[in-house]
Amino acid sequence: MARWERLVSTVDGAHLVFALGALYVALAAGRTFSVVASGGAIPNAVIDFVLVGSPGLALLYAGDRLPRAEVPREVHPRIAAWCLGAAAVLLGVVGLLVLDSEVTISQPAWSASLAAAIGSFGGLAIGTNEARAITRAHEAEEHEQELKRQNERLESFASMLAHEVRNPLNIAQIYLPQAAEGDADATEEVETALGRIEEMIEILLVTARSDDASLARKEVALSAVAEDAWADLGVERATLVVETDRALRVDPVHLRHLLENLFRNAVEHAGSDVTVRVGSLQSGFYVADDGPGISVADREAVFEAGYTTEAGGIGLGLTFVAQLVETYGWDCRLVESESGGARFEFRNVEVVERRERRPE
Repeated sequence: MARWERLVSTVDGAHLVFALGALYVALAAGRTFSVVASGGAIPNAVIDFVLVGSPGLALLYAGDRLPRAEVPREVHPRIAAWCLGAAAVLLGVVGLLVLDSEVTISQPAWSASLAAAIGSFGGLAIGTNEARAITRAHEAEEHEQELKRQNERLESFASMLAHEVRNPLNIAQIYLPQAAEGDADATEEVETALGRIEEMIEILLVTARSDDASLARKEVALSAVAEDAWADLGVERATLVVETDRALRVDPVHLRHLLENLFRNAVEHAGSDVTVRVGSLQSGFYVADDGPGISVADREAVFEAGYTTEAGGIGLGLTFVAQLVETYGWDCRLVESESGGARFEFRNVEVVERRERRPE
């Protein structure tokens, strides 16, 4: 059957099945007209038409329905191959009978037409069932792959949750004994840390669901959020330069966590004296540093879960960035900054206004 499938793979399988049906209907109609024209019995003519025309009509119907059926188009040639193959087998049987001197076939041409029509109809049934079996197998494989992707996403979600929550949890644990003794400042630190944990869980749930409808967008000043995120890092030698007064429509908590991850990535990889710049793009913003940069070969891999160049790192900061970008429907591009470092560009962002401190 593979040989027949290769033979018909260059043509549309549904069209070939339809053409076979049309051929058998034409042969049946011609046979009926010939019998009636020669004075033959009409019942015999009707029987002849039914014998060859019925399989032909079935093939016509199947060829017309295949493009709209659940069977994928790529298996249509296989169905046509079964129709041709089965017809060839029965034609071979008729040919052997004709060659057999002990068997008499008064109308070999009509017998061959009948055998081919019945064979094609049988091949249609076999091919359709096989195609459905192949389709079910492909669907099962796709379902398995989807489950695998979901499991990987859940594992990534669990790892990111642990990654993001670890720092504020440590802070809460440090200040908890003092808070229990009535220290107001320690109590405030614990409350802040717990609030941060709650925010992180909310963000990770949003990114895990990739549900744009659940985003609480509002007008947010990019510069203010960037400065808040930078202050939370507690770095002393590094420098943040904000070159935009642009406002975005976004959840401020989500934007702050995205910027925190980018800032933290810059400090960890470019050094504690790095300079990080935040500026505007035509339809978004960018975050750039003056560190060693990221090679072209690694610019896609850095967003994958588990990618890290730091000993003991788990490589989830930029994965979080990528998932949040996907949730918002932004476009993210990693290129080289003017100083040779890394520059993360975010476009297709919902911008409220654009007032630059200085041109980009």
